[in-house]
Amino acid sequence: MKKEKNKDKIMKEKKQEEKPKKKDGNREIIWVLVVMGVLILSIVVTYSLIQSMKTFSSDGLTFTKEKHGNIIFYHYYYSFEKAGQVYTNNVYLRNDPRENEVPITGNGIFFYQGKANYLSINSTNLGECPDASIAVSELTKLFTNNLMEVRPATLDKTEAQEKDIRYASCATEKDSVVVEVFEGEETKITSNGYCYKIEVANCEILKATEKFIVQSIVDAKIAPKTI
Repeated sequence: MKKEKNKDKIMKEKKQEEKPKKKDGNREIIWVLVVMGVLILSIVVTYSLIQSMKTFSSDGLTFTKEKHGNIIFYHYYYSFEKAGQVYTNNVYLRNDPRENEVPITGNGIFFYQGKANYLSINSTNLGECPDASIAVSELTKLFTNNLMEVRPATLDKTEAQEKDIRYASCATEKDSVVVEVFEGEETKITSNGYCYKIEVANCEILKATEKFIVQSIVDAKIAPKTI
């Protein structure tokens, strides 16, 4: 009997010794879970902050800063419906629209369904600008991506004759939408009725055309008859 009592006493003492160890083990698990929770929360918060820094608003349009290869783009997209079908257009700018201060004067930039559209360029000197081809391509997309026909033309009469290209200007195509792109003393955009003039100085052709594109989208939001 005495032996059994001693055995029971020893077992009780062992259990008492094990109880604190079990508590200590639980505390370690709780601390691990707390640390993991803090780490996950910090990762989520950091990711959200980074994403919020990439997204910004300019002229009422929401842009996302994206990097493709070594080039940084400022991405905006919009959708429109025509004949029961929804179209989505993506606009990728290479210049930060918040910092693009090319001045625009006139009565806004609007395009009209059913009107002929001319993109008339005087490539003298501008053709040597490194971003000229990109600028012209993006201007062309502004029309085609909005399901409007655009007719290429030139502001140089000599070039028109030599290369059999249509000569078109605001003066010759008064009942059509004409976008003139030419070299000037100051980079600026002017609009007057159906006539739009993009004047380019110091090879700032891409900056000027991107400003034109953004403004046309901004103006289209308040003018349902346009893109």
